[in-house]
Amino acid sequence: MSNKETDLTMAIDYYDMIAFLDGVFDEEPINRLLGEYAERGITAVQWRVSVFGKLLYRSKLGDMFTTEPFGADDVPGYAATLRDSFGKAKALMERMDPMEVASRLCRKHGIKFYPWLTIYDDAGFHRMTWSNLIREHPEYCWKEFDKDVYFSGTTSYVYPEVVDYRLAQIKELLGYGCDGVYLCTRSHSRPPGWTEEFMRFLQTHEASEWPGTPTSRKLPELFAASQGRFGFDPPAVEAYRQKTGLDPQPDDLKWWKFRGGYLIDFLKKAKTLSSQFDKEICFGPHHNGGMYPKEFFDWKRMLDEKIVDELHFGATDNYCGNAEVDAEYPWLFNSPGRKSYFHCTRTSKSAGEHIAAFEASGNAQFLNRFDGITIFEAYVFELRPELWQFVEHLRNAAS
Repeated sequence: MSNKETDLTMAIDYYDMIAFLDGVFDEEPINRLLGEYAERGITAVQWRVSVFGKLLYRSKLGDMFTTEPFGADDVPGYAATLRDSFGKAKALMERMDPMEVASRLCRKHGIKFYPWLTIYDDAGFHRMTWSNLIREHPEYCWKEFDKDVYFSGTTSYVYPEVVDYRLAQIKELLGYGCDGVYLCTRSHSRPPGWTEEFMRFLQTHEASEWPGTPTSRKLPELFAASQGRFGFDPPAVEAYRQKTGLDPQPDDLKWWKFRGGYLIDFLKKAKTLSSQFDKEICFGPHHNGGMYPKEFFDWKRMLDEKIVDELHFGATDNYCGNAEVDAEYPWLFNSPGRKSYFHCTRTSKSAGEHIAAFEASGNAQFLNRFDGITIFEAYVFELRPELWQFVEHLRNAAS
């Protein structure tokens, strides 16, 4: 595969561009950014349009960033830390439709454009914001195994109402002159235990003191304790009982494959809808702190049955992206007609550290079997342009 044939996709989280960069990220800087990307050989852009259950385009379905983005039941101390960035987003939304601008300018610069919709991100950190659907129906989120407790924001596609809600958003996005829609499972939702820890923390501390505290560092262990314990939504549990005669258990991998079937069914509907517009459906399966085992994602079926047009596997955020893939999933590389992308996640490492870690990981030996590379994410490259050295290293490895 030559350099010219290696697709390079940049993930642009529009909210992060607003929140973490100085100035106003309106049409002029968007045009500058996309012009630079065209010169650097970026072939496609994923433009994030959803965060915390809110939408960053002029949707007619509700859930846009509005005058009062936080609900009455927010966490006041924490909400205050985000009011500036939410206010910037609101002001931009009043002046322009970012989606229309991005779509038009991508066409100008010859870059493919994919609105990026997160399908498990309907509540913000600590339940500070919600989509209207989840605010009205918290039971439409993943239910805990043996309790009436829900993983707020992680919507359950077991419910037809959730499927219809998301398909309506996808239909709106397809009307923007895009090349397709990128769906992924990245999420700001947090385990209920972590939210309660934070609530208690606020009783004696300011919200700004939270990052880096011993309490906040409990997130990994709380995610680990949640793994496999959510997603036991009553309609799915009953359907599994009828099929197998068994009650599903957190360690039952057959249950998780069955449970993943509801996601497959949703993606099929999304694909049928996108086909009516002659557009693509792309998918990124992220593990969200390990809240579900890898059996939940039937990647082989997604590609074999062409349920999705592209699959974006991650270097660190997904279950793919290591040398074991070559042996475990040979179908990923050896059959024509499948499009798979290596998803490169940014961290605080330097370009040199990224390159060294990449070489040590064993990823280099199979990178050239992917159709392209997805780079996450744009605002980091604005703050640390030296990271383009790592992109060039990846591009050469894929040659």
